[in-house]
Amino acid sequence: MQVYLTLYAGNSTRIEVRGLSAYVGVDNTVYDNAAAVTARLLDDIGAELPGQVWPLPLLYEGASDGNYSGVISAALAVSPGDQVTAEVTATSGADQALWSIPCEVELRTHRSGYG
Repeated sequence: MQVYLTLYAGNSTRIEVRGLSAYVGVDNTVYDNAAAVTARLLDDIGAELPGQVWPLPLLYEGASDGNYSGVISAALAVSPGDQVTAEVTATSGADQALWSIPCEVELRTHRSGYG
């Protein structure tokens, strides 16, 4: 399982969980396409960041192998250089997992040329 998040100040941001899976027996991984997955963004003292309703549900992307995503509001109260923590929780039946991922808020900049 991988979490993708680049948080830009003043921009909506997509948070993605890729390849959510569980081990079933030795060397047998099964993708989990029916989990309840949520995310929260926390400041440096562990408080939820204002400007977004938490927890944010991450929705399953149809016909994928355990991929979930959601969009974080551009109204999120962050500034470039802020250190935040993304907490992602996945619940499937009686199983629950929690990941804590540090990230830094960036300033979106323009690059020259097309694209």
